[in-house]
Amino acid sequence: MAWIGQALEAGSRPDFIAQKLNNRWMVSKHEGVLLYEACDVHKIEILPRRADVEKPVVAMVDDDHASADNLHDYLDATGFTAMALLRSRRVS
Repeated sequence: MAWIGQALEAGSRPDFIAQKLNNRWMVSKHEGVLLYEACDVHKIEILPRRADVEKPVVAMVDDDHASADNLHDYLDATGFTAMALLRSRRVS
């Protein structure tokens, strides 16, 4: 995760620069030469990925497949190992 600032002015000496290449931001150390349309980088944050065995496990039981899938995706994205289980409907 990078916090990207304004375009750099001539003579700037930041520690890191960011450039947009192929619609993606690339962050690199400043090596003394400003490249085309380089921007200042205010902050870089690197979050290590935790192994799945360290994530809490949550199981959802629902008879609505779409709801179970949505909740699964949300929990999975927020740091849980999510398992969607469908409950069968009884027809009377």
